[in-house]
Amino acid sequence: MRLDIKDIIIDRDEVLKFLGYGKRKQPPIILKKIDEEIEKSKELFDTQVFLKHFKIEKIKDVEVSFGDFNIKSNYVARELENSSSVYIALYSIGDYIEDRINEYSSSTEMIRAMILDKIGVVALDYINHKIKEEINKKINPMNISAQLYPSQKDFHISNQVILLNAFREENTTITISKHFQMYPIKTVVVLFGVGKDKDKYSMCDRCENKCY
Repeated sequence: MRLDIKDIIIDRDEVLKFLGYGKRKQPPIILKKIDEEIEKSKELFDTQVFLKHFKIEKIKDVEVSFGDFNIKSNYVARELENSSSVYIALYSIGDYIEDRINEYSSSTEMIRAMILDKIGVVALDYINHKIKEEINKKINPMNISAQLYPSQKDFHISNQVILLNAFREENTTITISKHFQMYPIKTVVVLFGVGKDKDKYSMCDRCENKCY
């Protein structure tokens, strides 16, 4: 299914955190530029959100099977061992924001490029939150039991290809390179577990490359 998420809300405080100003005083000029770029970014989001549900058929050793797909990862098998099904989500904010970032980077506006890049990250986090809201509506009284991203631990980044293929009929614009870089750049694919127990870790808790 395709989700219609258009009105993306950008939290300025989150942008500041990603820029490294979480615990530091922010220069007024930075605050001004952030506010300006948040306003400008509204016309840059070209959002696509896909969501698909699968029953877990088998978890054996390091292999997890659902639908026509098999994931081989000790980490994924362990995190999904008490889950009965999974959702795969694929979402992107499109190319326009990356084009603007490149324009800023090639001029003298590197600060605006950095700010807009972090606005893109916050936008993706907002979409992630809205996706989880939608999943929670569908699975109640069950819970989202895990949130897993290719590149975490032994969940190799090449698994992005497997997850992307779940949307081969619906998706006509998001692609992936032989080096497993998805395009548009600001694109995410994630595997959510569904089970009785609620995931005790946040998206940031699981991340091995902390942004702040």
